[in-house]
Amino acid sequence: MSQVAQDLPKKELPERVRRELRKGESIYHSAMACHVSAKFPDGKWIGQVRREERGTLVKYPVKGFGSPKDALDYIKSLRPDGLGRVHAVRQGEPTVAELYEFVSSQRQKRMGEQTKEAKRGRWRLHIEPEWGNVPVSKVTKRAAQEWITEVEEKIEAGSAGTLGLAQFEKVRKDLHALFENVGSFSPVYEDRKNPFSDLDFTAQPPRAKVTIESQHFSAIVNACQKLSAEGLCTDWIAKMFLTSLLSGLREGEVMVLCRDQIDFKNGAILVDRAMRRKSRAIDPKTRLEVGGILPQAVNLPKGGVPGRDKSRVVPISDQLADILRPIYKEAGETGTAWDFLWASAAGTIRQQARFRTAWSTLRERLNEVATLAPLMKPETGWPEMPKRQGWPRNPLILEARKNSAMRLPDVFADIDFRDTRNSFASYMNEVGIPQATREEVLGHGGGGLTNTVYTVVTNLAFQDARNRLSHGWAKS
Repeated sequence: MSQVAQDLPKKELPERVRRELRKGESIYHSAMACHVSAKFPDGKWIGQVRREERGTLVKYPVKGFGSPKDALDYIKSLRPDGLGRVHAVRQGEPTVAELYEFVSSQRQKRMGEQTKEAKRGRWRLHIEPEWGNVPVSKVTKRAAQEWITEVEEKIEAGSAGTLGLAQFEKVRKDLHALFENVGSFSPVYEDRKNPFSDLDFTAQPPRAKVTIESQHFSAIVNACQKLSAEGLCTDWIAKMFLTSLLSGLREGEVMVLCRDQIDFKNGAILVDRAMRRKSRAIDPKTRLEVGGILPQAVNLPKGGVPGRDKSRVVPISDQLADILRPIYKEAGETGTAWDFLWASAAGTIRQQARFRTAWSTLRERLNEVATLAPLMKPETGWPEMPKRQGWPRNPLILEARKNSAMRLPDVFADIDFRDTRNSFASYMNEVGIPQATREEVLGHGGGGLTNTVYTVVTNLAFQDARNRLSHGWAKS
């Protein structure tokens, strides 16, 4: 092997790699016997770093790699960061990346796929570039605090790219969770305190919830129906929005609403399924998960697992029944596993991206009416109509200026689809529905008013809720 190795030609370092080297850094090809093996028959690329730090010549471990790029990555990992710290790995010392691999494989087995995917994304984008190659022993509380302060300053200055305070808070919590497991990762760190606990950081303020008052329900129903008829918004998104507003269904629940869930005779919707992203689908008959992970799938309601699926029954008011009956008749049977009310052309769930685009358009249209025909006419006259190329004029604005009953509250600039739930919850409280009933209808309660079969929807509390919801506001 020695003779063969000596006869191997040495390779020239690519110029693109040479240009990235700094003073004291070198990469060269070696065909010595110790660097030739079955895995590396052509020899190795050797990465070497020697430089002066604080008046002393420092020599870092010399390592061999299979390609110039790998050698360059190693050398870059030995360069000082923005704070002048050098994360040199001692022989055999584990890095944060190895800790992450341990935690993700051993401590997240029961975690949902969607949550795992979100954590993987944050690790890849925001944690690994900064901490991946850092030895666990080098992650001190001081280093963690300096990093948090530095990133928060970048976010405030607008130089952190797409990273905002809300996402950064999740990143910080991910790191905290990593180092909570450091004792299990290696006995060496059993007594090590979590460097990411009790740090100073800017807490993200909670999202401001928007509540639509019931006195505006009639005007909103009328506006959505007219916008749909005029072709200014997608018909199915308008119906989805109104259904959620008048029933409190979650976004994922209303997206997969099917004909078999609706019982007009008893005035009830059986909420026993929901759309989940990055999830397996459930079998319509067995209610058990089948197949592989899908981008969008019909699964159990929020918090549900096989054997405890969190199903509930929601009352249908007269106003909601008027909206759902035409859709129920038009939908018909699709021939697929689920008869969705708002199925795509292929009979499947509407794509999340398409849903978001359609919802954004409807929200903008409602916001136009709310801001250009405000509830109280300004003393200086109506606001001037803005010109927007390729954006058809909204005829509801002029109608609302003439008819005050068509005017909308100015809440649609900040509203999110999920705000339909707190609006409906507020309406139930307004018409005097007891708290226990409200919790069951929204899926927050733990027991007794409703069940997963229709035999219980005729109880007095449920029928009383239906009557109160139907007579709480008058149709225009």
